[in-house]
Amino acid sequence: MLTIYDNLVNQTWRRVVDLVGTHTVIILVQRSVWLAAQKYCEASLIEFDETGISFSRLAEVEPALAKALVEEVFSSMIAILTRLVGKEITRKLAEEIECMLGMEESGLDGSLKNACGGVG
Repeated sequence: MLTIYDNLVNQTWRRVVDLVGTHTVIILVQRSVWLAAQKYCEASLIEFDETGISFSRLAEVEPALAKALVEEVFSSMIAILTRLVGKEITRKLAEEIECMLGMEESGLDGSLKNACGGVG
């Protein structure tokens, strides 16, 4: 499960970097992880830098908790991104994320930007 989320979040990272730039994405992720940490102390296990995000250390916690934490971070990221770039672009990105998640879960190549209607 964490591999799917790592792949998905890093594909999303690249899309969002194209929209707002690396430094803005780092701040967005810092804020999202901080918000998640208000509910889950395990948020400190999420690692990120200018190259992307890793959920691999979440393997140390119960799978249901890891899933809830990842969903919390994604939800915060989408909410913050909506305020930055607007509802329409964020809606398109959210649709692309759902498409990529479906492709990852079914074992297809989730990196196919055109198959998921790439944003940008």
